[in-house]
Amino acid sequence: MLLGCSAFSLSYATDKGQGVDTVVEVGGPGTLSQSIHACRIGGHISLIGVLTGVAGEVPTALAMSKNVTIKGITVGSRQEQQEMIAAIDANNIQPIIDSTFPLDQIAAAFRHQISQSHFGKICLALQ
Repeated sequence: MLLGCSAFSLSYATDKGQGVDTVVEVGGPGTLSQSIHACRIGGHISLIGVLTGVAGEVPTALAMSKNVTIKGITVGSRQEQQEMIAAIDANNIQPIIDSTFPLDQIAAAFRHQISQSHFGKICLALQ
């Protein structure tokens, strides 16, 4: 699974060669170089996974020349996730839904988000 590679390929297919704003990097050291290449100048990489290992080479000169920000993100354990879900269920916590858009109107959903006029979640209906 080379998700960083997919992001790299997508970058050059959709951004006119400028690079992407943000990469969610789940591969780790095996795909981090591709994610750095995929970023625009001043882009951001959220490093959330290490599927390809926990150590490897990082093209630091490229990251520095593009002013790429790499930020590690951690999530809780499976046990913590289960405890959170149980607490949400026990307290009947419900998200506030601002609006729902059909999937084919995803551009309108993003425009709504960009307008910052929403209060709560903006959802996409898959059906």
